[in-house]
Amino acid sequence: MTAKSRGDIQDLHGCPAEDPRVSFLLNESHENLPQRVYLQVCGRDPLRDEAFLWEKMVRETSGGRLRSKIHLYAGLPHGFLRLLGMRASLKWIGDLVEGVRFCVGGKGDAFEDSRRDSYYRLV
Repeated sequence: MTAKSRGDIQDLHGCPAEDPRVSFLLNESHENLPQRVYLQVCGRDPLRDEAFLWEKMVRETSGGRLRSKIHLYAGLPHGFLRLLGMRASLKWIGDLVEGVRFCVGGKGDAFEDSRRDSYYRLV
């Protein structure tokens, strides 16, 4: 993402770069959030690294109470799921259902392995 494209996006949304609505990282506090976080991250998304940073920041702020699950779609761009012929696009909805189940504490809880703070699955 270039500075120009970032500026174009900010102009489109009508908010300055330091506005917390632009990025979760800019919120004054990362406390009092749900104790489970599910993220679907595209490997070629311009904001990919921000998703990982936010997950880490919230996990550290939670004092170890946060449980997270991330599905990483390596090498795929933001919005890839519109390309329905791709295997990863077809898996996306199933992954989303699994992630929602994880967030509400139902089936799909991937934390049998207590050695890991976060669960990552490459698609």
